Formats: sequence, C-alpha cells, structure tokens
Amino acid sequence: MDKGTCYEIGSLMGKIHNLILNKTIERVSDHRQSLLELPYEHLKQFFPEKLPEMQYIKEIERSLKNSNFDNIQNGIMKQKK
Repeated sequence: MDKGTCYEIGSLMGKIHNLILNKTIERVSDHRQSLLELPYEHLKQFFPEKLPEMQYIKEIERSLKNSNFDNIQNGIMKQKK
C-alpha cells in the first residue's frame, strides 16, 4: 500500500470514529453470564464435557472468574447501560 492509500484509510476510520462517538445501540449486554456461562451451557447440548475443547472453555471461565465486567467500554460497539 502506498502512503496515499494509508492516508485515505486512516481518514475514513477517523470519520467513522467521529460518527459513532458517544452513540449507543440496543444489543446483548457484555457480562459474565453472556460471555462465559451461557455459551458453555449451550455447547453442553452438543458436546461432551470431557472433550478437551470443552475443558479448555471451562478453564477460561475459571480464569476470568474475578474479572470486572462492569467496566467494559461503552459506545456504539457496546451495550447501552
């Protein structure tokens, strides 16, 4: 890519950023249950819990147990609080 193309991409990204700054949309909230607990519960319907991939997902859930989901960034890409 040449400098002109990079400049145009950066300019477009800046314009998009300015258009969506401080705007919100209705969508599923990002919290512990929606990000960690429910996906695993849904997967249990299709895959055995002894599967290494399922154990890996459960380990991720345990490792994020004490994460603070209350300070997730807001904006058009995130849930309206």
